[in-house]
Amino acid sequence: MNRNIAIPTSILLIVGAVAIAVLKKGDEPSESPTVASEDSKKPTAMVSPSGGAVSSTGVRSARPEATPTPRQSKEGELVKQYGRARTAQAREVSEEVVSILDDVVALGEMMMQGAQQFGGGRRGMVGGITQRMGIELNDEQKDQAIALYEEWQQGQLEKSKNALNTLRNDPTAMMSLFLAGDAVKRGDLDEADYAAVRDEAAGDLVDVINPLDRNSFRGDRQMTNDEDLMNRFAEILDPEQADQFAAFREQQASSEQSGDSANNTNITAMPTMELQTLEDAVGNAKKMTSGFRQVVEGMGAMRDLGPQFNPGQNQNPGE
Repeated sequence: MNRNIAIPTSILLIVGAVAIAVLKKGDEPSESPTVASEDSKKPTAMVSPSGGAVSSTGVRSARPEATPTPRQSKEGELVKQYGRARTAQAREVSEEVVSILDDVVALGEMMMQGAQQFGGGRRGMVGGITQRMGIELNDEQKDQAIALYEEWQQGQLEKSKNALNTLRNDPTAMMSLFLAGDAVKRGDLDEADYAAVRDEAAGDLVDVINPLDRNSFRGDRQMTNDEDLMNRFAEILDPEQADQFAAFREQQASSEQSGDSANNTNITAMPTMELQTLEDAVGNAKKMTSGFRQVVEGMGAMRDLGPQFNPGQNQNPGE
């Protein structure tokens, strides 16, 4: 029998006896029926149905309210400006973007741990980038370039993790960007005001990629846009290679000045669109990153089963 239900009979008898005694005492007349005690003269407090204390005069005492968190305060301002329904939808889209970033971080970690190599491994990655630049590296230079690439990749992964944690704790900057873009498309906000919102949000979205831009997922684009990395790469080149590299960087700078959107993969470069359109697009991007993550996890698991499932397993993972 349940110990919480099986109350000993002796306890029930004691409780019953006490209750009867109290009831009998309540039926007896008091010794001084016409004289009120001092305690009875004091106003008593009642509890209102809403939980606040109410005095005998009917005045409800103020109940202390919890101080809203910075995130709650920011969301409250968005609700005032854009409405509760649209703010809720922007929150849902932001959560989906956070989920995409989670996939990206997981993929980055798997690549760093060697779960699966794509594009010919690290040498293939570096080779593809230098080919795009029109530069041919010797073996020693390739080793140096690979070391630079691995260091850069680790740094990018840490930035992505920090951005992900920040957005998980407070996505209001991204929500504000999405809501302002929606307002522009609906004609409720002009471009100048949208630019102000975007610029304000940019400080909190520095390392957040645009999930709708496929270039966001191309490592070569990210690497060649990193000024510090490119300066360090230039140090391993011989004079002839340096001239080729300088020509490449000049062409790249010209492309950026002409407003080539491919050079900006930050989420603030995302075009304005209505929330429903944005929600659909982000949902499709999530399908892509989730599928790619499953492919990488599956291929890594297949490789762990043995060389019969992966003939190239015994090759040098860096090759």
